[in-house]
Amino acid sequence: MVRVLPHQENHAQSLLDQSQKEFDSAIHAEAFDESTAKEKAVSLAATRLNVLSSENYETQRIQYILNTTEQSGGLDTVLLRQITSVILIHPSGEVSLKLKNGQIIKRSDLT
Repeated sequence: MVRVLPHQENHAQSLLDQSQKEFDSAIHAEAFDESTAKEKAVSLAATRLNVLSSENYETQRIQYILNTTEQSGGLDTVLLRQITSVILIHPSGEVSLKLKNGQIIKRSDLT
């Protein structure tokens, strides 16, 4: 597990704050410049993505997919492919899912 040191978190937050301020300034400028605003929006999105670890990003993505997908009651193979990186079948016959954020879900976790 990778641990983020407090000074790294502070640096990441300051980069995010600076990017947010630049974006806010661009969209609220008296002389609105669409290309500058677009550039600042993309920069802000990139900064937000860089601040998140890949596991946190995948967790948020999985949560979004699960929250916005209508439950059909059956096996949704498209949904399964979107959130699962590996389906593990153990010699004992137990089946586990390894989600794209690294979490492993076993049958015992579901009961």
